[in-house]
Amino acid sequence: MAHERPETAAVWAAFADRNGGAVDRDSKDRVKAIHFEHAGWPIVVDRYTVSTGQAHVTYTRARAGYRAQTPFRCKVWKQGLLSRIGKKLGMQDLVVGHPVLDRDFVIQSDSPGVARSLLAGSRVGELLLRDTKLQYGVGKRKRQKAHPDDAPDAEVVVRIAEVVKDGGRLDIMLALCRESLDALLRSGAALPASGRYAG
Repeated sequence: MAHERPETAAVWAAFADRNGGAVDRDSKDRVKAIHFEHAGWPIVVDRYTVSTGQAHVTYTRARAGYRAQTPFRCKVWKQGLLSRIGKKLGMQDLVVGHPVLDRDFVIQSDSPGVARSLLAGSRVGELLLRDTKLQYGVGKRKRQKAHPDDAPDAEVVVRIAEVVKDGGRLDIMLALCRESLDALLRSGAALPASGRYAG
């Protein structure tokens, strides 16, 4: 991780304290990740950098792992010029019954009923409207080489292309993960945590 400004470190540490997170630091005492648990499942908030040629983009991301009852994929992002053109050309855009989300966002999913329950039947839709720069997705998790049978095989991912320096924005990202887990459990798309992942 690149140089961390003291004010950013203080915001992240206060966010962890306020929400009961465990801070994981690197060898230079910089915040590497913050670990939470919700409904027995792990949530990690961290930063990572993607290099594409000469450009480097640092993302802040929150990931909530869970075990899927049934496969489910959903992506939500703020509509832009290209997505407006894509919609006119037939790109999938699911209508979930939330007027603002339906008008201003692109929603793609392989399970429309679960997506409607998640985005319009819980607080998830309202939380997405509080920070429209967020990218939101639910889907299959990349497996680790060694993993127990009850390990998470799916995840909720909330990310933004910047280092978040505002505790309120970090709170929204964490709340989206928590609310998503609750909604997925209610809908039956997620299994309750068991074994070492149980609370």
